[in-house]
Amino acid sequence: MAEASLSMIEKIGISKWSQACFVPLIISLFPSASAFYRNSPIVPIIQLRNFIQDMPAHIDEIEHYWVFIQ
Repeated sequence: MAEASLSMIEKIGISKWSQACFVPLIISLFPSASAFYRNSPIVPIIQLRNFIQDMPAHIDEIEHYWVFIQ
């Protein structure tokens, strides 16, 4: 994923950033019995805003990838 993101730098508007952190997640329409699948969070769409707001406090607990932009 991190390698593929390099081709997306211009498209998603992060070309002036020095680095970016990508967090793969599964967005579901309904709450799930499990909160994670292979360290990737499963987030119901109605909780997406709260997840994004709280994510920095829990970044070490979930799968994430850093991309350094040149």
